Amino acid sequence: MKKHLLFCFICVALLLAGCSRSESQISTRIDLAALGPGNSDTFSQVGSPQAGTTQAKSNEGQQAFDLNSGARISVVTQETQDTYFTEDGKETLFYQQLQESVISIPSNQSAESAVNQSLQKAQAAARQESQNVLALARDTYASLQTFPQGESTSFYGYSYYTTDTVLRLDATVFSMTTYYSSYTGGAHPFNRQSATNYDMASGASLSLADVLLPEGEKTLESMILQWLRARADDFCLYDSEEYETVVHEKFGQHALRTQMDSWYFSETGLVAFFNPYDIASYAACVVRIEFPYTELQDILEPRFFPVHVDNQGKGSISTALSGQIDRTAFETVEEIGADNGELQLSISGAPQVYDLSLSWISWVGDQPMTQNTIYVTNYLTERNLILVCLGEQADLNNLCIRFNPGDGTMVTAYLDPETGEATVSGNFGK
Repeated sequence: MKKHLLFCFICVALLLAGCSRSESQISTRIDLAALGPGNSDTFSQVGSPQAGTTQAKSNEGQQAFDLNSGARISVVTQETQDTYFTEDGKETLFYQQLQESVISIPSNQSAESAVNQSLQKAQAAARQESQNVLALARDTYASLQTFPQGESTSFYGYSYYTTDTVLRLDATVFSMTTYYSSYTGGAHPFNRQSATNYDMASGASLSLADVLLPEGEKTLESMILQWLRARADDFCLYDSEEYETVVHEKFGQHALRTQMDSWYFSETGLVAFFNPYDIASYAACVVRIEFPYTELQDILEPRFFPVHVDNQGKGSISTALSGQIDRTAFETVEEIGADNGELQLSISGAPQVYDLSLSWISWVGDQPMTQNTIYVTNYLTERNLILVCLGEQADLNNLCIRFNPGDGTMVTAYLDPETGEATVSGNFGK
């Protein structure tokens, strides 16, 4: 049983690069940088009001980000973990780990309400699916107990996971994926990914037809096919007719108005994806195809290009450990974790930073692995305060902060466990 649970955990960890702690309020994100220096180009997966200096210069007509006009937006995710045992308490029957996200858009309450209603609908469906797997586990275990004595009746506990990952979060668009993993026996879990994309002006869900220019609607299918053909051997795509049919069904011009869940915006481009078994084997995992914004000038509606930052990378962060914080000195105060009166870590921008995330990590040798990202925001200034409530067992050696100082790069800061002061490192690792 323990081996099975460990196997399921490793599968999810490798595919999602991180999971979250129980009953904490967090914002999650994929952090492929945790897999090693070779993935440095994927350090910043969460959307911000910029796409990097190089990209911004290539996008004619884009304006520098204005802190006075761009509202701060946050997505908070609450995770719950539950383990169900057999009646005799000797075996694990079922394990579930569910994440439920809520967006906050203080400057646009109607859009906030619309997005949250959509998220709640998906979350209710996930809770119901988890209960269905639990019921199946009970039925399966009960049936095994009726086998004649001596016959193999081994039971491996079932499980159900969801993981939300924010990919882009700014004043224009919010893109998030939810990864679903269920195990009901067999060699491996069943995994799939679903995306949601929202217009931050209205809170409405976006289809691909909503974000593409007419030329893009005509050419997206061929762009995807061209990408797949060039990498057919990598994904063992030997039957071209088979995968081309799937691409046409999902991304042909006729399908774009209803194509809501197999694409998303990252901070660096537009991503189309295929789940395991859509076009490739389970071993291929989720096949992601990203088209950089620099290549979408004639494809994408102009308003969906990220706005770049132009402060020459002068931003930094200010951190400190304190039991008493003067909240009145800040325009906004956000608390992470339950306020239990314990020590608090304060974080603010100096004078501003972008795409900031705060993560608990673990170390494998000298390489960090993200365990869970507890907070993410599109920007942070000296007028905004984040308070992280630390429990007695919190180890600041395993806490890192990553942010864009304003020049399109990402830097990582580690904290002094005695003072809470941040020391910037050049990469995701000491």
